[in-house]
Amino acid sequence: MTSSPGGFVGESLTELAKAAAQFHMTHEPEADRLWRDGLRLTMEILDPLNGMNAVEPPLAAKVALIITTVQSLQCSHSLALQGYFLQAANLLRAPVEYIVAAHYLQFRPSEYVGFTEDKVPTPKFETMKKHVRQGLRDLVGKKQAANFDEQIQQIYKELNPFSHVDKDCLRLVMKQGERGLTILVGPDEDANLYAAWAGRAAFLLSLLILTLVWTK
Repeated sequence: MTSSPGGFVGESLTELAKAAAQFHMTHEPEADRLWRDGLRLTMEILDPLNGMNAVEPPLAAKVALIITTVQSLQCSHSLALQGYFLQAANLLRAPVEYIVAAHYLQFRPSEYVGFTEDKVPTPKFETMKKHVRQGLRDLVGKKQAANFDEQIQQIYKELNPFSHVDKDCLRLVMKQGERGLTILVGPDEDANLYAAWAGRAAFLLSLLILTLVWTK
């Protein structure tokens, strides 16, 4: 635990964040490598799309969703590494919706206007999931489509509390110890949390890479 009552004397938040980053890289090197390698691989796949001209609107909308996902996951990694787990979790939640939306446009490219035109409503998350499930049934079979749907539901359920006022998010800054509750004003050092966040990010990156493979 990096910060504690009175723990800021002579130390800045920047110094504490650096210490937390070193702690997590030292105590969870595999989790850190998993997250970094996933981001690196994703960027390598994205590289041919950089600077594309005269992009058709359906593809542009899909690629915009993919890029937004990658940027969110990059920022989430940076914050989790520095011990800001609540903020990192918040940045993991939105990519669940972005990834579902990118899959949705894979199966229903004509619906891109819902993501580009102000007067056209963006499809609701449940609606997009429904069409993705239907599209995957035709592509990979009923069992794998159901598995994808269950995994999306599970990770969305896990991450959703961190985007709202919720006990799960508050517990990240109120630590229960032998002396009662401790408030963390600065970053935290928690190898278990860092590994858990890395696992969720790796799962999201695997779904994103699947979307990128389809984006030709």
